[in-house]
Amino acid sequence: MLELIIHALLALLVPAGISAAKCCIKGKKGKELLKETVLITVCSIAILTGAFVIKRGSWTAYEFLLMESLSASLLSFLLFPIIRSKKCEVTYICEFLCAMCVSVVAYSVLTYGQTVIHSDTATSIILSDSMMRHLSYFPSTWNYVNGEIWTICTGTFCILPSILLQDQSLARMIGSLITIVLTYGGIIFLSRKIFRNNSWLISIPLVFVFVCTSPNIFTYGMTDMLLYQAAYSPQILWLAFCTALIIELFCSEHGKWSKRYIIVYGLLMIGLCAGGSRILAEQTLPILCTCVVMIYLDLVKQDQITWKPALKKMGYMTAVIAVPALIGCIVYKCLCTRLKVTFTQNNAFVFADSLESMWNNLWFGVRDLFGCFGFDGGVQLLSIAGLRNFVSVVICAMVCFVVPVLQWRKFKEENAEVQFFFAFSMIHNLIMFVLAVFFGKMTSPRYWLTTIACFVLVSARYIYVYWLGQKNFQQYIWAGLFAIACVIECIGLGMMSAGWADNLAQKKAFNQVLVDHNLTKGYATYWNAYSNEVYSDLQIRYGGVNIGENGISPYLWLVDGDVYEPEGGIHSFLLLSEEENQQIGTEINVLFGTPVETFMIDTSYVYVFDHDIASDMR
Repeated sequence: MLELIIHALLALLVPAGISAAKCCIKGKKGKELLKETVLITVCSIAILTGAFVIKRGSWTAYEFLLMESLSASLLSFLLFPIIRSKKCEVTYICEFLCAMCVSVVAYSVLTYGQTVIHSDTATSIILSDSMMRHLSYFPSTWNYVNGEIWTICTGTFCILPSILLQDQSLARMIGSLITIVLTYGGIIFLSRKIFRNNSWLISIPLVFVFVCTSPNIFTYGMTDMLLYQAAYSPQILWLAFCTALIIELFCSEHGKWSKRYIIVYGLLMIGLCAGGSRILAEQTLPILCTCVVMIYLDLVKQDQITWKPALKKMGYMTAVIAVPALIGCIVYKCLCTRLKVTFTQNNAFVFADSLESMWNNLWFGVRDLFGCFGFDGGVQLLSIAGLRNFVSVVICAMVCFVVPVLQWRKFKEENAEVQFFFAFSMIHNLIMFVLAVFFGKMTSPRYWLTTIACFVLVSARYIYVYWLGQKNFQQYIWAGLFAIACVIECIGLGMMSAGWADNLAQKKAFNQVLVDHNLTKGYATYWNAYSNEVYSDLQIRYGGVNIGENGISPYLWLVDGDVYEPEGGIHSFLLLSEEENQQIGTEINVLFGTPVETFMIDTSYVYVFDHDIASDMR
């Protein structure tokens, strides 16, 4: 009954929220907002009721919410405005396409996202649980890896949903959705404050649909990183929001909001730099370099160069940018002394061993850019996958190569804010390519996501101003092509959710078998441990283990170390895949004693012991 009431409330809030969002965009208030909300809500509920009659029993509540969201968006952003103005504006089309993409993303995260929680995704929930048990934001028993401490990240937004909800897979995806919505806000802030337009209507679909949608495993990782795991969405949020704050300070040092911006930027940078050095390469260094470039460009425009104001401005900006970063680095060093932080080869800077390696690194980087947009070789052109491939190639070529060149040619015609962000984006991307080519640091496509975000934000702004902003028939051609591409990509993203409810139920049932055996603590290899802990709704605590020649040992990677402290008076179990069982199954008795029970769940082997086998691990 409670679930029914919640879904009924959502059915009313979704169209109301869409209507309110539209009114905020248009600057409407009071009676107009109320009238629009009631009209959109009534019409979308009517459409939803008709859909229910037709598809009764074959949809979950999420499918109905998606349909309602799409219908409310269609009415609010496209049909009603056209009826009132008696013409189709390109802005109406862009607003509807953006709303459609946002709706499909939310649906995909809340449905398909729950079925693809792997252990990297699950660690945000596991860390939240550790924080609550130890009453500390930085539990001293937690094992951080790759030299990174999670300060302000997706896991931060998973804490409250994890506390409030029993369903932890849903809680994890709500945390991801919160992160994505905040990233939307950062992009909108940049577009409105710096670009002074609504180019976010283009950039949000490009980042969260075109970069993500792919059926293959290579670029599924991008979908995972931005949507389901949402590990890289915060990187884009900070890139857009923090850079916008600095641009505002640079272009108007003594403006009304300067002090507030300095405080907000400083606190964010302290928190982000306290998490590790990545933010220095992605933001601090390119922002400082951009300040130097912009001041130099101002100087060369002068008939008589005056150094004092320029040096004063650079000193001011250096203090604003560098001081918080330095404080954050000091905090990071202090945290490293008291927390368990593992440093790996990812933290080392080593030059490529040959010119051939450098060339290969460059080639792999360019290839990965197209891969991040969903390109997949070996598929037929005249198929859904082939059409998506074509869209991927065209969009990537336009966004990452063609449009940035066009923007460069118009650089002198732009205002200082646009010039600053374009220079920042190119310097940021140059740094990323240097790290890739000379040091081989960009070894995974996901590391290019901030580079792609810079290209997208620059290109979306150019497209919105120079292609869609021109009052001629050509703008409708570009809008129509973009609409076709959005529909193709949204269909691809939405199709990934087919059969999600049955898939999720199967994963939950797997762990329910263990719960029914009164088991509350188990051990498994990393990729089988923490995903199952989330699917058990934290009823079972898992410890990751490493299976090697010397037996089974704790795998101290993104886990609270106290799980390996033996507990008395409990039964524990060891979960092995079929391959792992062939590798170590014959040695189980020697390592842990004779199991009191052995059974299988699907293709997995479960060995139950009358004691906590952590005491037997080396």
